[in-house]
Amino acid sequence: MNTELALQTFTIRKSLKKASDRNTAFRQMKKAGVSGIELARIKFTPEVINHINKLRKRDKINVLSTQIKLDTILKDIDWTIEFHKLLECPRAVVSVISFKYLKKGREGLEEYAGILNETGRKLKEEGIQLLFHHHNFEFVPLAGEEGIDGMDILLEELDPEYVGFVLDTYWLQRSGHDPAAFIRSMKGRVKGVHLRDMTLKGPIWNPGIRDCELGEGHLDFKGILEACEEAEVEYAAIEQDSAAPWKSIGISLAHLDSFLPKQRR
Repeated sequence: MNTELALQTFTIRKSLKKASDRNTAFRQMKKAGVSGIELARIKFTPEVINHINKLRKRDKINVLSTQIKLDTILKDIDWTIEFHKLLECPRAVVSVISFKYLKKGREGLEEYAGILNETGRKLKEEGIQLLFHHHNFEFVPLAGEEGIDGMDILLEELDPEYVGFVLDTYWLQRSGHDPAAFIRSMKGRVKGVHLRDMTLKGPIWNPGIRDCELGEGHLDFKGILEACEEAEVEYAAIEQDSAAPWKSIGISLAHLDSFLPKQRR
């Protein structure tokens, strides 16, 4: 498959805080067969970046993208560019929209899109692609805008030349969308996908919606990855909020192995 598979390191965030833990985590990723990551939930400081750069070279793990707050990029865009080049990382993914823009409705979303477009333009000049990662609140209908939600505004206002999208299968499903169909509808604009399954957990009288290992929930990942291929998605990263992340990663990879060619990773 052309879509490159990866691990979103939110999944192993507790193993990335200390240098000794990072050293072990990269060894474990290599052992599991992980060859690419979306680097998230770390401190983007020179000390941490330099250490991760050594580890990714040692274990031949490509940093396909970072997931980073927009404020962090804007605080020091020169450093952002510098460390992406150091890591040979071609993509920066804005992790979450600030609620101050959502609360202002269309006006706030248009303002936010303008900031992303300008930031994306600056990064593109340096060979780095800016992407936006959604949750479910972007799909909430806007007050006074019949049939229009926040994602509609972002799709309208974001310039495809400067800003692409990372779609999240869990948040798409939670917002009432068919992940595979939505991915196909975004061909040309979606560059990455977070692979997260969804299930109901807890007592039947008060179940909670949770993410879970791939294949253990309700989503069809064979169909989702077929959609990724059709939409020319560049990478798809496994992600889960798990109390036992390494076990969960193994389960998710085994599920992908059940229908993907052996040379997938």
